[in-house]
Amino acid sequence: METTKKRHQFLADVELGEHGSAIEKRLADYAGRLEPDDLSSLMDPVTADIFGKVLRETGADSGVIWLADRERTNLVVGYSHKVEKLLGMRQPLDEGLISLVLGSEHAICENEVYADERHSKKIDEEIGMITCAMIAVPFYLGGNVRGVVSCVQWKERESDPDPPGFTGSELNQVKLFTAAAERLLNYELLKIILDVEV
Repeated sequence: METTKKRHQFLADVELGEHGSAIEKRLADYAGRLEPDDLSSLMDPVTADIFGKVLRETGADSGVIWLADRERTNLVVGYSHKVEKLLGMRQPLDEGLISLVLGSEHAICENEVYADERHSKKIDEEIGMITCAMIAVPFYLGGNVRGVVSCVQWKERESDPDPPGFTGSELNQVKLFTAAAERLLNYELLKIILDVEV
């Protein structure tokens, strides 16, 4: 059944509207200067809870938000749900599937990741796990791509059976979360820019 979107009754505030392009520009500037260390403090409990729910529903063992560093040489884990030791881990921007997602701005849903020659095993080696399945979605802030949201399923040993993997439906769930997180984090940045608490 097709639904029709109703129009609301509100009009732009004329006085504030004059500053709209300046606010948009400032938001893009703040988003561009956002460091990975800043991300956890901007993630409010609602956004974090939604991410946790998405991870449970998709069967992910872990989920992180990667941000490109200011020099755009590395992706750095700025927020990690469930696995705190991932915070601050770095992946060079010239290797791995995560970097491919950032560069192409196209999401992936891949099972048997360990068999893909493009997969960087750097993080796997650091945490002692084998990445079996991955969803990775480009993450935007202030209108520009800033990083990647990734969800993974792991196993400990090569001889262990693979986890069930991800589906296209689960990829769509992560895409939906990523779009919501972008809006919520843009809102958090706008509150800082405008010095308002609402």
